Amino acid sequence: MTDQGLTGKGKSPIVRLAGKYGLISAVSLILGLGIIYYAGKHPLLINIVFDLRILIFALFIFIGIREYRQDYNNGILHFWQGLYIGIILYITAAFITSLFIWIFAGWLDVDFLTSFIAKSMETLETNKQVIIESLGERNFNAAMEGLPTTTAGNLAFDYFLKSMPIGFILTLVISMLLRRRV
Repeated sequence: MTDQGLTGKGKSPIVRLAGKYGLISAVSLILGLGIIYYAGKHPLLINIVFDLRILIFALFIFIGIREYRQDYNNGILHFWQGLYIGIILYITAAFITSLFIWIFAGWLDVDFLTSFIAKSMETLETNKQVIIESLGERNFNAAMEGLPTTTAGNLAFDYFLKSMPIGFILTLVISMLLRRRV
């Protein structure tokens, strides 16, 4: 019996798979953030090229889409199905991980937030001349003044927002690579 993903009783295989792998992605991201943080680096200040989200999202979006195509849809995958799986997956993972960051930075380890602020201010001071040349002195001063008022919610929201383009681009690419037409 072929299920196109949005019909049938209960949750569709698309939602079930995306939710399952979104949850696994979130746990993987949380573990990775914890390992990086307790290894002495601040995980939210790592260069985007080395961001864990790229690897984790790519891996689980690929696995989720491939599993749907092979196990639930007889080897056929429409582009929209891949998009649907990927979008649900990375939004789920980003939301859960952001929620964790908010709780962790706000209540469990407040040093997470204070070290983020201190290291960010240090980075701004170190690169002051370059930042002023590219963004202007007004923007530099605004950043320096705004950093001390950063909250755990700001970190979580920023993490969530920055996850969206990463997840969407990976979803587009993987959906195109794995699609199969009838």
